Amino acid sequence: MRLSALLFAGLALATPVVHRAAADCQPTIRTLFRADNLLVENLAQTSKGDLILNPLTSQGRIYSVSPYASQPRPEVIAILPNYPAADGLTGISEVWPGIFAVGGQKLVGYAASPNTSGIYLLDVRSGVTHAKINKVASIPAIGIINGIVAIPNTGLVLVADSVYGRVYRVNTVTGKVDLVMEGDLFKPLDQSVNRISLGINGVKIRNGWLYFTSSARGLFGRVKISPRGDRQGKIQVIATLDIAHTAAAYDDFTLDRNLNAYIGLQNNAIVKITPQGNQTVLATGVPTVNGTYTVDGPSSVVIDRWNPKKLYVSENGGANGGKNGGLLEMTLC
Repeated sequence: MRLSALLFAGLALATPVVHRAAADCQPTIRTLFRADNLLVENLAQTSKGDLILNPLTSQGRIYSVSPYASQPRPEVIAILPNYPAADGLTGISEVWPGIFAVGGQKLVGYAASPNTSGIYLLDVRSGVTHAKINKVASIPAIGIINGIVAIPNTGLVLVADSVYGRVYRVNTVTGKVDLVMEGDLFKPLDQSVNRISLGINGVKIRNGWLYFTSSARGLFGRVKISPRGDRQGKIQVIATLDIAHTAAAYDDFTLDRNLNAYIGLQNNAIVKITPQGNQTVLATGVPTVNGTYTVDGPSSVVIDRWNPKKLYVSENGGANGGKNGGLLEMTLC
């Protein structure tokens, strides 16, 4: 999620073995598109290869783009059915093949207006040009819907609340909502300590663990969960940022098959974190002649379904004051 009040102030990564990618092994980055006022918060890839894009400010519009096109262009595929009551999009996760849970709400700054937050199901089984969307659950008590992750083969999703530091479980079939966990490490810090107002941000599930980032606390960690998403142990901290000496913040992320995390670091960097907590800066944005950055507010990352060396990174324009967003393709060496 965009942290536009922050200015990138160098990378102060607190956990050990921090380094930049070796000079002979630099990832390549290609800008697939940039668009004014399209601040892409999250993305997912369909089984046909199309990328679904959730913008923060888009009048409830969900976009898709083919990363394989010679000139990728975002196209509107769906609109939140209760727009304008809900107009901002956040997390997305595939619940069943071709069916994605999407977070929508009316956003005011970094919080949702009361009683506007809900989970929607986006059905692209017939292709993105024939997408259908409907609301399946309301979460009136949530501060903001941020990251969403599906619990495989259950119809359940876990939803991160960055304002109150909570995780909700939503049944996308019945609409039932339960609070399953909360805690200090999920919550934002006092503004006098860190002015970042977002706690738990991105969430992913692997092998019975919920992996998460906390923006305000500069933390990447995990916690053991039950098959239905209930907490079953203490939080394990994997990596941290030195929040006393940097304005950078972990945003959303993806995990590869070896449990390496690739994380968007607001406002203009992408980092890799190994299961042991070692961090590598893969890319940092540099100013361009037109006033933007080569990496401009990386908000989330996905790995291509067929090429594990290829990553797609959504941008919300955070390094450029949130003026434009876009999509990057990063190829690892």
